[in-house]
Amino acid sequence: MSDPTPPRPIRFGLFEVDLQTGELRKQGLKVRLIGQPFDVLAMLLERPGEIVTREELQKRLWPAHTFVDFEHGLNTAVKKLREALGDDANNPQFVETLARRGYRFIAPVVGAGLVPARPGGPQGPALSAEKASPLRPVRLAPAAGLIMVIAGMLLAYWLMRPLPAPRILGSTQLTHDGQLKGKLVSDGTRLYFSQFVAGHWILAQVSVGGGEPVAIPTPFENTLIRDISPDRTELLLGSFGGIETEGPLWTLPTLGGSPRRLGNILCHDAAWAPDGKTIAYAHSQELYLAGSDGAQSRKLVNLPGVASFIRWSPNGGEIRFTVTQPRPNPNSLFTLPEVEISPNSLWQVDADGSHLRPLLAGWNASLDKCCGDWTSGGKYYLFDSSRGGLSSIWAMREKSGLLRKGGSIPVQLTTGPMSVNNPLPASEGKRLFVVGTQQRGELVRYDAKADQWLPYLSGLSAECVSFSRDRMRLAYVTYPEGNLWISQANGSEPVQLTFPPLRAFLPRWSPDGRQIAFGGLASDRHWHVFLVPVEGGSPQQLTSGNSDESDPAWSPDGSSLAYSAEPPAQYGPIRVINLRTHQVSTMPGSEDIWGPCWSPNGRYVVANKGSSERLALFDFATRKWELAPLSSLGFMTWSSDSETLYLDTIYEKDPAFYRLRMSNRKLERIVGLKNVRRVIGAFGPWSGITQDNAPLVLRDIGSQDIYALDWEAP
Repeated sequence: MSDPTPPRPIRFGLFEVDLQTGELRKQGLKVRLIGQPFDVLAMLLERPGEIVTREELQKRLWPAHTFVDFEHGLNTAVKKLREALGDDANNPQFVETLARRGYRFIAPVVGAGLVPARPGGPQGPALSAEKASPLRPVRLAPAAGLIMVIAGMLLAYWLMRPLPAPRILGSTQLTHDGQLKGKLVSDGTRLYFSQFVAGHWILAQVSVGGGEPVAIPTPFENTLIRDISPDRTELLLGSFGGIETEGPLWTLPTLGGSPRRLGNILCHDAAWAPDGKTIAYAHSQELYLAGSDGAQSRKLVNLPGVASFIRWSPNGGEIRFTVTQPRPNPNSLFTLPEVEISPNSLWQVDADGSHLRPLLAGWNASLDKCCGDWTSGGKYYLFDSSRGGLSSIWAMREKSGLLRKGGSIPVQLTTGPMSVNNPLPASEGKRLFVVGTQQRGELVRYDAKADQWLPYLSGLSAECVSFSRDRMRLAYVTYPEGNLWISQANGSEPVQLTFPPLRAFLPRWSPDGRQIAFGGLASDRHWHVFLVPVEGGSPQQLTSGNSDESDPAWSPDGSSLAYSAEPPAQYGPIRVINLRTHQVSTMPGSEDIWGPCWSPNGRYVVANKGSSERLALFDFATRKWELAPLSSLGFMTWSSDSETLYLDTIYEKDPAFYRLRMSNRKLERIVGLKNVRRVIGAFGPWSGITQDNAPLVLRDIGSQDIYALDWEAP
């Protein structure tokens, strides 16, 4: 006997799938999808949100084919499926590829899993109630029994019904100063945040209704918001000066007063537990707990990277945070096998230190995920994610009520063109506070006679400007896109050499002007050294280590490239790759030195030493390293005659642009940078020089402001 209740259509996005008729429709119109592409979709919809392995697909859909035929058939089927759905493999909305493992359907699905099993189906014949129960069945009157059956069906539907997705209803801009901003916290009437002004992080506040930000004085060189106390009366602050990564932890009353240091804690982020009695804080690659006064500190767990944006669950049972590190160091004592970590990923651990795990393992692995926080009742967890320099806000329902599983697939709330991050749910549940960013830079040079910064190349939004040896052509990287271009020295005849998803940084011309070496963010989510001909073509990846490798520097004869591992993975050493033999060697004495810059005449290599970023100079004549009395360095550029090194400082109290004469090792200050608002690029604010050795920087003319988003969160 046929089933009197046919399966319900399965819906996702604008699409509807009828598995019985084998039809795919979009807004009621039939989409052509037949054969194996439809069968692949059907298998994915059987288990939405779960991995369907390649082995499972082969066993069911290609059982009698060779491996080669299966691989070709599966790739073709998935390609046709994506074409039918209008999906993109690099930015999937429906079908996500998990390399060498399988596929996963990642969009919210309505109607899946609601088809009842047929009596006598794969699970065997159904037992009657009398046979299945050792108790005597209760017999009901027909009308009463029908009413109970209907009531049970209505209750089951109510409990298992698909919930509508959360959505944004509108937005309001709260600030209009455009300054760089950090984490947001609120006491219900005001928003507190740190913002970057005149080279320093200051503490500021603004009404939740909007207005002009007001600075809150602190005695610190740089002040960063960590959290606000559960009773909303105290701010948790971090302070630092120079280039320190770990600093003291302080409390500051929201109604005014003096900061109070919490014990001897040194950390780079912290958060109060919901009961206000405990503080979780991160130091190095470890998470600690301490009392609210900073005493009785104890290590909770070792981490696979550096934790930030620490947040407790509303019930205090879990701690979630962002982990930043490309991958665990393979030589580390702490490893998590079978777990791939992107540069920014969300992690969680139970409050007792157990069950450390990634929050969204395998979901949209190509996205950087960061900066999460719960709504006040814990119903939703919000975070931001980014790809290609554009970030957006996502919401994940934590618990869906009785008989429903929590941890649903995240729903995207915002889309471009503005980058939106740092979500803070308002306590009343109807608004989200976010930081919105419009990224734009202006290339400017310093005119010493006029004592001012003037647009260069018509104010091109680009960084990492590098001239060929004959000074007739230049290379640059567009901001924020990260694409490598070359042009004539005056900016005319531009030619694009790299394309998304590859992001480029710090291009360097070969001595003969035929090739350009650059750092590139590769498909494995690491920075590596690449080489591309100036005529164009596919860039050649030269390195493949487990840490970020960048800062390529040409030897004077063009036969070799120096490069190094970059923080935070490690500091150095400097390696040299022979482009003819591909043999790799290590510069002597460079174990704690990174970021090489080779002089055009080949005599010197300058670099940064360790975490202090002190200037290190290697002289090939003496085969020794010497240290210069300058630290907190930015980028370094040689003059064409190798007689002068140009460089800038970043985190000093009074950052400036300098030149260092090689003849007498004399250091000269050219211009201060304290009042120049600079773009913070992939490796910090970039600087260089023009053809006539004038300082060159990328000035930030974008905007970053706080917005309130009205949202509906069922």
